[in-house]
Amino acid sequence: MSNPSPSSSAIVALSCPACASGVAPGDAYCTTCGWTLARVVWSVSADRSPGRGMVPIQPGGHFFLVAANEGSTPVDVRVDLGGARGVALAGASGRRVEAGSAQAFEVRHHLGAEIGGAAMLSSADGARPDWWERRSWRTEVRPLALAVRLREERWRVGAPVVVIAPGANCQYVRVWNDADRERPLETAAPAGFAAQVEGQPAGGPAAVAPDSSLEICLRLTGRR
Repeated sequence: MSNPSPSSSAIVALSCPACASGVAPGDAYCTTCGWTLARVVWSVSADRSPGRGMVPIQPGGHFFLVAANEGSTPVDVRVDLGGARGVALAGASGRRVEAGSAQAFEVRHHLGAEIGGAAMLSSADGARPDWWERRSWRTEVRPLALAVRLREERWRVGAPVVVIAPGANCQYVRVWNDADRERPLETAAPAGFAAQVEGQPAGGPAAVAPDSSLEICLRLTGRR
């Protein structure tokens, strides 16, 4: 008795998620209950794989709108940025997504522009109003201000003005690294002051992790 071929096994394994009836490869809808066999899940990501949550990008950088097909049949998808501000689509606006795979649309930020508006994310996996229709488009509106955040690499200083009270000879200042990567902080004290970084004399760059801070002490060395 011969074993079934991989192709015949794959055909038998396919079934409708709604009614469990058998379906053939390439069917867009279940012939028994009419259920859509493709299922597209959209996400915003920092790379070409499906993402979660808000995506921080550098000014002039890029992000991706990812269409993941979790269904059992290929499906067409498209992206419309006509209602978005500060961004542009790089490449074609329409793709075909195979079953169990994903397609990523690269979106580039216009340097100096604010990101706003919404992206219209469409997929041909909507419910058909009438059974004889070949396919029906489903559109998701994704506000970009809730999905993408511009993030500049900069230092944030807790106190922009350092005031040393009468009778004191030092003051503390905290500096935050507002970036997505570790950066070196160079510290130099003004004339008449000495600087300490986290209790140690300042000497050379100090590494600061993303979203972390260092405490700097400015101490008077001369007469007030």
